Amino acid sequence: MATLPQYRLCWPTGEQKMMLISVGTGSARRPTRDLDVRGQLVSDNLAHLPGVLMGGAAIDQDINCRAIGHCIFGQEINREVGDMIPRRTDPWRGQTIPPTEDCGRQFLYARYDPHVDAEGMNALGLGHINPADVQAMDNVDHIDEMRQVGRAYADKWVDMKPFQRFITGH
Repeated sequence: MATLPQYRLCWPTGEQKMMLISVGTGSARRPTRDLDVRGQLVSDNLAHLPGVLMGGAAIDQDINCRAIGHCIFGQEINREVGDMIPRRTDPWRGQTIPPTEDCGRQFLYARYDPHVDAEGMNALGLGHINPADVQAMDNVDHIDEMRQVGRAYADKWVDMKPFQRFITGH
């Protein structure tokens, strides 16, 4: 939107001029619900459809941003495309191209989204938090736990160095 002529904002593109930071609210690789699709009625499965569609749209947008942007951080999307962080020679195991090196993409991009399943909580040192408590974003009873997840994730994964030139102008 910021770069499309139809909106008349005319923001300049390029890795040195624009950075897009995508902050997710957390995702669970394996839902905590014990669902058996073979034994469920169609109406039960339909209740989960909006969440499935929203999750698919979020992944699609993430892939689009990683494809046209120079992704400097993001967890693996899946085994087929990996994390899509630009690398030299081998897109999965090659040396990462640093954010200071221009790849000719439209913008720098980072995707932050903690895994809020049991495995993700343990990896953040938050095994004491019940994953179900932080997976429901509309449950304000657990806002303190959600903040703990955000802080622990940021402490572990967010590096401010690539952002400095956008904050200070240098």
